[in-house]
Amino acid sequence: MKNLFAVILMTISLSAIAHVGGHQEENIFTPKFGGKLAKVENPSTSALIAELAKDGKKGLFLYFYDKGMNLMSAKSSKATVTGKITTGRGKRAKTMDVSFKISNNRFSTDLPEIKKRPYSIAIEVKQNGKVSKINFENLD
Repeated sequence: MKNLFAVILMTISLSAIAHVGGHQEENIFTPKFGGKLAKVENPSTSALIAELAKDGKKGLFLYFYDKGMNLMSAKSSKATVTGKITTGRGKRAKTMDVSFKISNNRFSTDLPEIKKRPYSIAIEVKQNGKVSKINFENLD
């Protein structure tokens, strides 16, 4: 009887060790302008993180940060930033090209009319002969 009680007690205590949450890596940074953060792939500068934020319903702003989440100057970067917005899936997917310009020390673009949401945007940053890519998914 004591052995049975010991086995039951050990079984209950071992099941309490389970952890909460998934196995994906959590984002340890917080967006500074209320946007969505993404990793810069193959960075052509010291920018490692990008933030895409909305300007009401008219446009999008793009900010770049270094590894310490310090805001980087868009004016001094002299980069060319373009993007492709994709809406829908499969055969119904539509793609629209956008071009970002520098204004107020950030990159900005006018958002075209998007009928299907959520949408995604793939951004290319060309600077010093190198191309960096940033993907933002499930935007609304």
